[in-house]
Amino acid sequence: KAGRGPGEIDDLWAVWKTQNGIVAEDAGGVASVFTLSGQYRRSIPRGVDASARRVERLGMINDSLSLGRVSEDMPEMNVGESRPVHMRLVATTPTNSSTIVRYPERTVVRGQKGRPRPDVFGPRSVATAVGDRVCVGFPARFVIDCYDVNGKPLVRTDLSHLSPDPVTRSHQEDFI
Repeated sequence: KAGRGPGEIDDLWAVWKTQNGIVAEDAGGVASVFTLSGQYRRSIPRGVDASARRVERLGMINDSLSLGRVSEDMPEMNVGESRPVHMRLVATTPTNSSTIVRYPERTVVRGQKGRPRPDVFGPRSVATAVGDRVCVGFPARFVIDCYDVNGKPLVRTDLSHLSPDPVTRSHQEDFI
């Protein structure tokens, strides 16, 4: 039911099925574990990492180990320059985290007023937990790499021989 107590969800953010049940995360980052029949089992706080105050949870590997993403610092740039911003994928428990892989997340550009901002229509990586593995799709390369929770490469899908369609003004208007 709605609320902020044990087994309650305040503003549902994401839901994952694991081997043993369902994990539902609210917008505040608290995940609640339920059996497949809906019985509440326990709560999992948002993960923490030594280099970041909190970790953005991307998926659940099992009922206590989650896949998270930690942003790295924004690069120093000149006006008009663009650089990739890197992320770290981490396997995180409520008390610990370990880096799985570092990867480019998206391009950042410096706007007209000098502030860095994401390139809204530029390529962006996607990462997810799939069973007991973690997979990352790299921007504009048509490559998906999958790792185990210790960062060991498992499989690569490479369709880099394909070329993307250019982003047109019509695409941008549809997005907006």
